[in-house]
Amino acid sequence: MNFRIVGEINGIRMNPQGSGLTVDLEPSGRDWRDAELDDLAVAAGAGVLPAADAWAARVRAAPDLRRAVPVPIHGDFVAEHVSLDGQGRLSGVLDWSDAALGDPARDLAGLIHWGNAGLLAAARVAYAASGPSCGAVWERAAWYALCRALGDLAFAVGEGPPAYLGSGRRAGWAAGVVDKRPGPAVNLNRV
Repeated sequence: MNFRIVGEINGIRMNPQGSGLTVDLEPSGRDWRDAELDDLAVAAGAGVLPAADAWAARVRAAPDLRRAVPVPIHGDFVAEHVSLDGQGRLSGVLDWSDAALGDPARDLAGLIHWGNAGLLAAARVAYAASGPSCGAVWERAAWYALCRALGDLAFAVGEGPPAYLGSGRRAGWAAGVVDKRPGPAVNLNRV
């Protein structure tokens, strides 16, 4: 799968004034953290979250989000917004309604969340974040993926399909929160 197009979009450096895109960058991570701690409480209360204390500690230990340089991002880069052709190649990225100038790690979080080892390896080569600050970008991406995982778990408890339980648990493993691999996923430290 070729994610060069998304990497190229994230690689564009723009002046926020006059771009037509809003700036969606919250350097403290407080909004994400607080929302996901609420989701964690829902999932833990329903008994679907293994090692809830470890997840909570990781959410509270947000990486330094102030280092993010705002670039064009999709803003909601998840599996259902990616279209593949018959050979499994990227043919389109759908639903750009959340596009903004923000942290490219948020788009990478989608790859961590639903990707596999091959996808992440390809992304590391093609993605604009593979430059000098790659480690910091991927660290932030793992944190955002963890936050998304908690959102999936809470959604599954409330009204979502059961597949959200599996994706939430896999993303927690990929983000390094749980040691036992709950299903097909990838640990970023092994890619």
